[in-house]
Amino acid sequence: MLFDEKKIRLASRKNCTACLACLDSCGKGAIRACLRPDGHLYPKIDKELCIKCGRCMEVCPVISGYDFQAVGGVSEPYAVWARDEALRMQSASGGLFAALAVYVLSQGGLVAGASMEGLQVKHILISELYELSKIQNSKYQEVDSSGIYKVVKEKLYEGKTVLFGGTSCQIAGLYCFLGHSKFSGQLYTVDLICTGFPSQLSLKAFLKQENAPVKTIIYRDKKEGCEKGQRLSVIVSEKGTETLKTYSKDLIYAAFGTKYTHRTSCLDCRFATGRRKADITMGDFWGDTDFPEQHAKGLSLAVVHTERGLELMKQADLDIHISSWEKVLKVNFRLVYGKFRFLRFHPARWYYPCFFTHCSYDTLMKIYRGTGSYSLLWYPYLLFSKFIGFLERHYRRKAVSKFLKRIK
Repeated sequence: MLFDEKKIRLASRKNCTACLACLDSCGKGAIRACLRPDGHLYPKIDKELCIKCGRCMEVCPVISGYDFQAVGGVSEPYAVWARDEALRMQSASGGLFAALAVYVLSQGGLVAGASMEGLQVKHILISELYELSKIQNSKYQEVDSSGIYKVVKEKLYEGKTVLFGGTSCQIAGLYCFLGHSKFSGQLYTVDLICTGFPSQLSLKAFLKQENAPVKTIIYRDKKEGCEKGQRLSVIVSEKGTETLKTYSKDLIYAAFGTKYTHRTSCLDCRFATGRRKADITMGDFWGDTDFPEQHAKGLSLAVVHTERGLELMKQADLDIHISSWEKVLKVNFRLVYGKFRFLRFHPARWYYPCFFTHCSYDTLMKIYRGTGSYSLLWYPYLLFSKFIGFLERHYRRKAVSKFLKRIK
């Protein structure tokens, strides 16, 4: 059925999550991803190619109004780490996703995850254990997921088992693309405790200040252990040789941490809910006090939403220990609360495309990292930042308290 041209629309820039499922849905290639001046990807329709079939609207988790919150049942949190120490040390936290991937691959299945391809992050599908390192570790960049939905659907039709790891909005986009419950016996999904995507403007500013060409970025380098901090490292190529450089303070982490350059949809995430349709939600178990001896090597948090998810964890080579929501939500509030109510009032949020265009790297570090020497003129800005932070923490605590009361 053809749709009226006026009704064919994509999610607005305010609500678009950049899951890019709409690109895969278009059989005519009429939709492409464009990098806007704010440093984020947005889909755009080529009206000359569009046949107004409306498929893009059906698979968009925003336009279709897809509800990612599961109904009924109780999701259970666990402290988890991989028994394979080498696998664990190559992972950002406790190696949960890597251990699940090893099991699925050993059974002849396939695994989808985010891979660092040079300086870009791309969703890929792997079929062999030697490829696993490509999708391990965190990547604090916007992911190009175009193409992955079609490939996963093809493999599911072939009868393959697929483990799909991604952000909650990407999992929602996948479910919409597949038709929600179709392939439920073959597909496992693991979403992230996600705090959003920073603008690529911070990456460009960081690369610009480097004296030598950067080949790739290693986020959360864990070579010195988690207790000494997980830092950003880059591989630079100079005079035919490659060198690893590590930073304790950088603009990319700063932009990620402050959230001032995040997508607008990430500041009001509709997919951050305690009970989800993904099989497992994973992240770092920040704030844990039960397993301090495990912190140096990394500790994962797994919130299991389905019986299939729990069975998959038990089949993998993992140490699994049940926890409680009270312990989990001390730090991991984003599990149940996806809002940053007041960041939009901050000047570092209002004008960030302008700041990244005209300010020096040192000034950007002052604005977004809080490092450097400040004159008295900066004090109102610093005080306002603290006030905004106070308000965010206040409403965050209220939301967490409300959630804990509801599940008791």
